[in-house]
Amino acid sequence: AVGGASEFKAAQTQLFQLAQSNGIGLSETVKLYTRLADPIKRLGGGMQEVIGVTNSFQKALQLGGVSAQEAASATLQFGQALGAGALAGDEFKALAEAAPRLLKAIAEGANLPIGQLKKLGSEGKLTAELVSNALLSQREALEREFGTRPDTVGKSMTRMANEVAQAIGEMNTDTGLTTMVAGLVDEFTKLVPIIYSEMGGAIQAV
Repeated sequence: AVGGASEFKAAQTQLFQLAQSNGIGLSETVKLYTRLADPIKRLGGGMQEVIGVTNSFQKALQLGGVSAQEAASATLQFGQALGAGALAGDEFKALAEAAPRLLKAIAEGANLPIGQLKKLGSEGKLTAELVSNALLSQREALEREFGTRPDTVGKSMTRMANEVAQAIGEMNTDTGLTTMVAGLVDEFTKLVPIIYSEMGGAIQAV
């Protein structure tokens, strides 16, 4: 369990704010939080630590310019690594290839040369505790760097979809209507990259 329904409900507002701040889908943010909750709590962390690591992870991926597909893969690998207790093996290799900015944040947060991470990973010494604490210590640095990046049309449209998804989550009166609208939002979300691509092409053509 990730701490019970009451705690997750308390986290929902912060997760929505996090998704809006980072311009990332609400569902992806919730999935990441859920994957990280148990391993971080086993280390003695609470909801705020889980949200902090989630935030640092998302910002590091965005700063690294990863694609949606790469981000989904990196999220899965990172969750598996923390669940196993250490960042090593295939998980380390996958993240090193897809998210070098994340490894840079871990190295800086742990006060380690980035070149040493591979050796420590092969020795099983990049523990979940070390990685989590490193990312928590890098929150402010990542926030500052993230704040210098220009916003994008894609992020704005993702925030719009998040707003609608949040509103649907608060509908408790008509299940049929909620299901129908949820389907429409899902279709809209799938169209976001297509619309963004078309708009980019139109702008370049002007």
